[in-house]
Amino acid sequence: MDLTTLTLEEMRYIYAAKCDELESLIDGYWSGSVADIENETTLKDQIRALGADIQELERVIAARKSALTNQPNSTN
Repeated sequence: MDLTTLTLEEMRYIYAAKCDELESLIDGYWSGSVADIENETTLKDQIRALGADIQELERVIAARKSALTNQPNSTN
């Protein structure tokens, strides 16, 4: 996913959706609904991947916000 083409609002929406998905996966993991070791490994991989996606979104959002607040005012 190319985050550079997204607006802050789009990134916030994706961030919220990924957080919800991560929470759901973690709830499923801790509730014991994982049937076998292979599925548990797959679930852990999904959790790690979502965590990495969320961290990347946080990084890009912070950089974008920083760039917006550091723009010089054009008051000619």
